Amino acid sequence: MKNLLSKVFLAGIMMLQHGCDNKKDEQTQSDYLIRLVASEYNYQMPDTINSGFHLWRLVNNGALWHEAVIFRFTNDTSSINDYVDEVKRGIDFPSFSLDYGGPGMTLPKDSHELIMQLSPGRYGIVCTIDNHMMAGMSKEFFVQQKKDEDTTQPPHEDVILTLSDTGFHFSKTISAGKHLIKIVNAGPQYHEVDFIKLDEGKTKSDYVKWYHDSIPVPGKPVGGSLDFIPGFECWFPVNLAPGDYLLSCMVPDSATGKSHIDEGILGEFAIR
Repeated sequence: MKNLLSKVFLAGIMMLQHGCDNKKDEQTQSDYLIRLVASEYNYQMPDTINSGFHLWRLVNNGALWHEAVIFRFTNDTSSINDYVDEVKRGIDFPSFSLDYGGPGMTLPKDSHELIMQLSPGRYGIVCTIDNHMMAGMSKEFFVQQKKDEDTTQPPHEDVILTLSDTGFHFSKTISAGKHLIKIVNAGPQYHEVDFIKLDEGKTKSDYVKWYHDSIPVPGKPVGGSLDFIPGFECWFPVNLAPGDYLLSCMVPDSATGKSHIDEGILGEFAIR
């Protein structure tokens, strides 16, 4: 192995969902795993973590859908309560924060994972589903500097997904099975991607109708990343089964204020 990070991401990253073969691998992986437990209406995780690359695992122990937008404070005075107050006023992206993504919509008793690199600083997490943030679903945490070369090298993806104002673009055709997908925001706006595995017979139109009218959801979210700033990147470990998939971005457009879903930023792919 070239270094410890290679061991974690190349040999072990997909095993996190299926267990480890020995205690040494378990310990190696736990050094990089941030377990973020969600319920109604709070998050549980360490108050301080080290800088570098980490695998964030959102575990939904609640009875409702949850997600986790991770953002960095850009000043020393604003608080998580200030962030929530700004959102209450209708400001989607408070001026004192930068969104860095995070595990997206997660069903009750399910979990999703995302690999991110965070630099030292003060951060916050909120759930933007329904009124969860207003109900107290938020948390501050700190990232402290750790000088360890094994946490500074990025993982090795097998496919790249580029997000932009015109839609979604894979670097190659997606196949069934395990993948480590690098997600890149080519900008110039905030973008996100939810991977939705559509139920049999359901289509993109059914999903858009669900988004507007709260009809029964026509599929299951299987991961992705919430919105993050242009130029940032993260990695999404996933095991894709055959079926029809939808890629969705719900971020409000910076010019029109409409959801990117309504601006036509939806993608589709099928695995047979």
